[in-house]
Amino acid sequence: MLSLTRLSRSHVQSQAARRTFYTSHINLSGHNKWSKIKERKGANDLKKGHIYSKTNRDIMLAVRSGGNADPEQNTALAAVIKRAKAAGIPKDNIENALKKAVGGKEKGDQQLTYEAMGPGSVGIVIECLTDNANRTLKSMQNTLKRHGARFADVKFLFQRRGCVRVALDKGDDFDARMEKLIDAALEADAEDFEELEPTDTSVEVEFMCPPTSLGTLTAAVTTPDYAASC
Repeated sequence: MLSLTRLSRSHVQSQAARRTFYTSHINLSGHNKWSKIKERKGANDLKKGHIYSKTNRDIMLAVRSGGNADPEQNTALAAVIKRAKAAGIPKDNIENALKKAVGGKEKGDQQLTYEAMGPGSVGIVIECLTDNANRTLKSMQNTLKRHGARFADVKFLFQRRGCVRVALDKGDDFDARMEKLIDAALEADAEDFEELEPTDTSVEVEFMCPPTSLGTLTAAVTTPDYAASC
C-alpha cells in the first residue's frame, strides 16, 4: 500500500506538470501586428474617403456658384483646388470632379436652395447638393421641425456679396501703395472697403463687390505692385 501511495503521488505531480505546460498562453505576435496595421489602415481609408467626397462637393458648388470651371476666372474654385492638392487629392480625382460639375443633368449634381424661418424669427437660406431631391426635402422638413423652424420666404432679407481680404505690407511708400490699391479695387467693381485691425507688419483691408466681379477684383488687388496677398 505504501509503494502504491507513493506511485500515485508521483503520477499526480506529473499530470499537474503536463497540465501547466499544455495550458500556457500562446502569443501570436504576427497576428497581433497585422490586426493593428489593418485597424490603422481602415481608419486612414475612411478619413481619405471623407476628404475625397468633401472635395467633390466643394468643387461642384464652386463651379455652380461661380459659373465657371476655369480656376483662373473662378477664385472660389481655385481655392478649393488648392486645398485639395494640399490634402494630397490625386490630379485625376480633381479633373473627374470638374468634368462631373459641368456635365449637365448627371446624377449627383442637383443643387437645391431652401428658405426657412428659425426660432426667434431668424431667416435661414440653405443650399444643398443632392442626388435625390425628394429624400433631401423630407430630411429638411424633419430637421427644421425638430429645431422649431419652418419653411418661409426669407430670401429678400439677404444679399449675396463677394468679399476679398488683402494684407498690405507696411514699409516704404505705404500710403501711396494703399491709395493705388484702393483705386485699383474701385476700378474692378469694388463697392465698399474697410480697413481691419492692423498688425505690426501689415494692414488688412476688406473689399466688397458683386459676386460676378469676385474674380476681377481678386486679380486687381493681388498684383505685385501693392505687395498685397489674399
